[in-house]
This record gives sequence, structure tokens and C-alpha cells, in this order.
Amino acid sequence: MDPDQIDQTVHITSFAPSVPQDGSKAQLVILRGPERGRVIELHGSTVNIGRRLDNQVVLFSASISKYHAMIESDGNHHHLRDLGSTNGTTLNQTRLPADQSAELHHGDMICIGDHHLLYCQAGEMAHLTALLDVRFDADEVQKEVDALLNDFPALKPRPEPDA
Repeated sequence: MDPDQIDQTVHITSFAPSVPQDGSKAQLVILRGPERGRVIELHGSTVNIGRRLDNQVVLFSASISKYHAMIESDGNHHHLRDLGSTNGTTLNQTRLPADQSAELHHGDMICIGDHHLLYCQAGEMAHLTALLDVRFDADEVQKEVDALLNDFPALKPRPEPDA
């Protein structure tokens, strides 16, 4: 296993697992993507997501459409809607049909292009403090992999035959 393939540290330094002071009731936390660790407060009845600067949430990536998705609020609940994006939007590994919305629940995983976003509701985030600093020691992981391969030689990758 190549140690470079292991996400060694995830820092979510600005993640505040408490009710935000500004009145927002929900947040998105970027778990995968160029801005990993960024926390986005959801304000207003509509939050547009895309790569154009006139969106409320701008995600810089070629895999994101100019106007990719939106999150709508009725005051009590949030709903995710794909805006006919090129690469689609998934909610908990299910692709959303264009222009159909799905209700968001605390802990839902949203995939927009190459970004993975965690939807969190205020007051429900106290148990997520473990996300503040998740560390993996690449050397220790490699030792564990080597030990498993030693104990179970059948798991070792076979060399590919010469073409």
C-alpha cells in the first residue's frame, strides 16, 4: 500500500459543534475536496451551490456545474435539489433526479462533483467533536497491512503477467 494513498490527517479546525450564534440552524462540512474542513453555515430560505461566484456556496472544481444544486429551507427542514448539473448530485449514495428535492437529515452525506459534504443540524452536533482532529499514522497503518499480509498470504496482490 502506498502511504501517499492514505489520508493522514483531517483537520476541521473551524468546526464548532454547538448552536451557531448567528441564528443559522444547519451547516455543511466539506469532508472531501480541495477545501476539506471548511464549514458552511446555511442562511436564508435558499442557498445556491456551484462554481460561479454569484452562488452563496462557491465550490471551485471543474466537476462542479456553474449552478449545480440548491438547499431550500421552509424554516424547520432543509431540502436538497439538483439543478440539472452535468455530473449530478447524490444524497447518501443515491443520485437525485434533476429538479426533484429530497429532505436533509442530520448526518446526511451529499456528493457534489468531487466534493463530499456532511449535513449537520445545530444542536445535533455535540457527538461530532471527534471530527475535530482525526489522525492516521501512515507507518502504523503500513505495519498493520504488512502483518495481515504475512498472516494471510492469499491476500497478497499477484503480479500481473507480462503482456
